[in-house]
Order: sequence, then structure tokens, then C-alpha cells
Amino acid sequence: MKFKVNNSLTENKDLVYTESFWTGKKEVEYDGNKAEKVDKFTFKLGEDNFNVMGSYMTGVTIGFKGNNIEMVKKTTWFEYTLALLTFIGCLAFAFFVNNVWCAVVCGAFGGFGCVCSLYVMKLTNKTWLKILIGFAFLLVLITLSYVFSAFVFKAL
Repeated sequence: MKFKVNNSLTENKDLVYTESFWTGKKEVEYDGNKAEKVDKFTFKLGEDNFNVMGSYMTGVTIGFKGNNIEMVKKTTWFEYTLALLTFIGCLAFAFFVNNVWCAVVCGAFGGFGCVCSLYVMKLTNKTWLKILIGFAFLLVLITLSYVFSAFVFKAL
């Protein structure tokens, strides 16, 4: 994912933050030049230091010349709650199933759905759409858990 900021805090130059979805690898570019990675959270370009705080899932702030520049908005409490609701819903369904392997699969669906719903919620800024996404993931994963329970494990 690539995020770009150009304002007075960046001296009206492009500050680009890139984070790989699969590996979490972070890159910083300033005014078209790629910054060199010094350590896990610090990048250097000439005499400028860029301190990266956070990740895409939690929110990213870059410290640059005494200013904190928000690249990705911080995850709010209700986004965490909606994502966790997916996991809790799948675990609640697993209690009604009398097959251990089916319960394990339901828990795995819940964990996967928790992370995926949080990722998808971060793509939008509208609160009503985030709520809709959270409940859609909950409904789809409980339905998927039911299908696995009934047809694959024959537990219901």
C-alpha cells in the first residue's frame, strides 16, 4: 500500500510511505528520492531522518524535522471492536458444534476474518460503511462455519 502526503510540514514536497501487505516491508521516499533504511524504524536521506511509528493496521506516523506527519489514520476503538466481533461470533458458533475439528476450523475462520475485516475497514473513512463491513464479515464467516460444520464435518 502506498500513501502520499504533500503539505507545509513536508515543505511542499512529496513524502511517500509504502508498506508491503505480505511482508510488512516499509519504504520512505521524499521528493522522489528513496530513503536508506538505517534500522527497523529509521530511514535516512542525506541529513534528513524519517522515524516511522506504527504500521498500516495500527496507523502510521512519520517523524520528520520535529513534526509528526500522519500517513495512515490510527485505528479507532470501534474498528477493533467490530473486527473482534467477527472472531467472537465464530467462537460462539463453535460452542454449538459437537466436533472438535469443526470448532478448530470455526476459530480459524474467526481469526482470519478478524484480520481481514480490520484490513478492509481501514480502506474507507465512512463510519457507516465500516459498520456494514464488520457485520458483513461476521455474517459471511458464520455462514461459512455452518456450511463446514454441516457438510464437511457432518457435525450438525
